[in-house]
Amino acid sequence: SAGTRYATLAAPGKDISVLVGGGSVSVDSGTSFAAPFVSGTAGLLLSLDPSIGNSELKPLLINGALRRGRTISDSRGGAALPLLDVY
Repeated sequence: SAGTRYATLAAPGKDISVLVGGGSVSVDSGTSFAAPFVSGTAGLLLSLDPSIGNSELKPLLINGALRRGRTISDSRGGAALPLLDVY
């Protein structure tokens, strides 16, 4: 429906350098390239505190992004999404 928000957090997903067969590098874009940034950040948080539960993890990621104040426009409708910030 109009106005439905599909994401609550943005991560780098455009022009990401990736290794491909034979050790060469390719540049690609999409959610498949953004998701590892989010899961890697979640892993870092869990390595710092393994007691973090699933219900706490998402707010930590979102609040961390909001704290830095950087946003990026959602390609589906222009809504500003907080940009993932590992720091």
